[in-house]
Amino acid sequence: MSCIGEVNPFDREWKAGDSEEIVINYLNPDRTPVDLTGAVAKMQLRRKAQDVSSSLEIIGLVTLDTGKIEFFANPTDTRALLISGSKTKYVYDIQIDFDANNIKTIAAGTITAVTDITR
Repeated sequence: MSCIGEVNPFDREWKAGDSEEIVINYLNPDRTPVDLTGAVAKMQLRRKAQDVSSSLEIIGLVTLDTGKIEFFANPTDTRALLISGSKTKYVYDIQIDFDANNIKTIAAGTITAVTDITR
């Protein structure tokens, strides 16, 4: 299976206070959509991978007939990510929970929250 992102699903920069999104098309090698019936797509951000709790968790919006998975962060969420100074870096991954015995990580990377100018 391959994961083809409309937006690069790895290292990203998010402006604090902006609406942000990550969109992934989760496809089989023959470019047909992976069957996501009943699956839950989840994205978590943490300051460090070993942190016990996540700084932000987003449940993805899944479009079954295309394999498209969309993750949306609202302005309140992105503003809360900027802890101090002008940048705060996070690690994240995206997992698909097909069921308790079948979980797949399909993307991982970093997101850096940066100060916006307009307030």
